[in-house]
Amino acid sequence: MHDDGGGEKNGAISEGAENNGQEITVPENREAGNDAAGNNEVENPELIFIGGKVRSVSQDSFVLSRTLYEDSTDGQGAVIVMPEAGSPEEELVTVRCLDSTVFMRWTIKGGGEDIKEEEAAFSELQDGTGLEAQGYFDGDEFIAEKVIIEVYE
Repeated sequence: MHDDGGGEKNGAISEGAENNGQEITVPENREAGNDAAGNNEVENPELIFIGGKVRSVSQDSFVLSRTLYEDSTDGQGAVIVMPEAGSPEEELVTVRCLDSTVFMRWTIKGGGEDIKEEEAAFSELQDGTGLEAQGYFDGDEFIAEKVIIEVYE
């Protein structure tokens, strides 16, 4: 599956327009059955997507330089900003991977017209790798449930 602009990405509903594109949220549907079924999962964090480039890799985590989004000067949308390494604008986030974290590799051709999805592994991460991670923040750390390595051809 690939994002064809239809508002969904791997089953997640994109909320980028409402929150300036900084995070894509997956709303939890608590009113339509979860509580009624006796399934009070208050501890379940809200899942979001973050993206950027890997700056360093450790045993079970990596440091991500986040892609930033800013309002365009004409007010007609957002501009993607990828700060240079070490610049004051760079926002670094430690992304922790668990044994259950799923890794995928998307080989993207033709500006996104053709996306080949394959299983990947943590060992493929290296400095400069572009990726998106789905998960949640636990303090300053981002806990990744899914990592999508992006390879552009």
